[in-house]
Amino acid sequence: QPAPESKDLARRLECELLYKSQHVAAVSAVADKMIGMREGCRLCKTWLRAHMLQEALGDEAVELIVTSIFTDPRPFSRPSTPVAALARFLWLLARHDWETTPLVVDLFFDSDEQQMTDEVFQDCVTQ
Repeated sequence: QPAPESKDLARRLECELLYKSQHVAAVSAVADKMIGMREGCRLCKTWLRAHMLQEALGDEAVELIVTSIFTDPRPFSRPSTPVAALARFLWLLARHDWETTPLVVDLFFDSDEQQMTDEVFQDCVTQ
């Protein structure tokens, strides 16, 4: 019978090796399609460290929030610079209702499909 400490260690290792590698692969796949996303993510992490808030959000959470800014930028357009990504990141942190509304991040983002969705959305808004 394995000791409880070894079960806990096995769970942590599984998280480190399996889930984090899946996270990195998914976020990297989106970042490959988005100009400025990697730099924007680094800038957001740097800003959090400079304000001693890096413990409040883990690296994975920052990466997912930045990914959401690029895959579903509404009500804005997609950020084109790292500074714009930082501004949207801070706006989302301040405005999102974190207590009652989950932030759903599309990790299987298709830019062609998103463009069509944006066009339909614009048509609905202008009518």
